[in-house]
Amino acid sequence: MIICSDHGFENIKREERQDFRSINILYLLRELNYYYDVYGVYMTGKVVFRIRPNSSISIESFKRALESLNSEDQPLFSIKAYTNKLIVRINDEIRFDPTLKVSFPDGKKLRMDSIIDFHPGHTGTHSENNGVFIIKGPKIKKGAAIGKITPYDVAPTVLKFLEIDIPPDMDGHVLKEIFHN
Repeated sequence: MIICSDHGFENIKREERQDFRSINILYLLRELNYYYDVYGVYMTGKVVFRIRPNSSISIESFKRALESLNSEDQPLFSIKAYTNKLIVRINDEIRFDPTLKVSFPDGKKLRMDSIIDFHPGHTGTHSENNGVFIIKGPKIKKGAAIGKITPYDVAPTVLKFLEIDIPPDMDGHVLKEIFHN
C-alpha cells in the first residue's frame, strides 16, 4: 500500500513567497513552435521541460528560444540547464502586470497574460506542512525513516517496489533506505 500527497514536500517560508504566477505551458510551446517537440511538468514555482523522445530538436535550441523572450528588456525566464532538461522559473525582475508585452524572436509581441497565468487555480503547495509518503508491504522495512524526499522520488521508488525497470532519464532517486536488502 502506498499513500502519497501531491504537494507539501517543499516548505516555502512566508517571507520568501512572491505573488504566485504560473507559466502557461501549452500556449508558450505553441507560440514558440515547440508544441510537438517539448513537454513541461509543473513543480512548485517552476516548470521542468524535456524534449519528447521522437523529436529531432535539441534541448539547447529550446533553451535559446526561451532565452530570447523578454519584457521591458528583461529576460522573461530564469533557466537552469541540465543534460536532458531545463528548469524554468519566471524571472523575479518581471513586474506583476498582465498587460505588459512579451517580445518573441520573430518580432511578435503578445500580452504577458497569454504566456503567464496571473491567477492560477492552484499553486502546487497547499500548505507549509510536509508532504505525506507512507508505504507498506513485504519488501518494506517497518518503521524505516526517510531522509530528504521530493515529489521526483516517488515514481522511481514505486517502480522499484513493483520491480519495474526505471528509465535512465527519470528524475528523482529510489528511497533505498525503506527496502529490505
